[in-house]
Amino acid sequence: MAVTAAIQLGWLGTYGLREVATRCAQGAHYLYEHLMRLDGVEAVSTQPFFREFALRLSKPASEVIELMAERGVLAGLSVAELSAGADSSVGIDIERVLLVTVTERRTKAEIDHYVKSLQGALQG
Repeated sequence: MAVTAAIQLGWLGTYGLREVATRCAQGAHYLYEHLMRLDGVEAVSTQPFFREFALRLSKPASEVIELMAERGVLAGLSVAELSAGADSSVGIDIERVLLVTVTERRTKAEIDHYVKSLQGALQG
């Protein structure tokens, strides 16, 4: 990871790296704000975040991941699968917790598509 960061810093420079970080944060917060408006979605934490956050869904995260994959969308990661079913930091119903990350490469249209896909997965 340190080598990757050094290469990226050397390639982008400090201004470019700052721009990448800003785009990640803006995209993540844009997505978060729109997801919080959906039925069946709640935040696991109210703590500040940079580009990733955890959601508690009305359905198991693994099911939602599969449904969104059918729509061509990478939903995120199931925290239950990442932690082998136990993680005291997310509290109860760990199987319904989804970890979502937004990178600088995601456009507004892609983020909006993610929101619609998640809404469809939760309703379907």
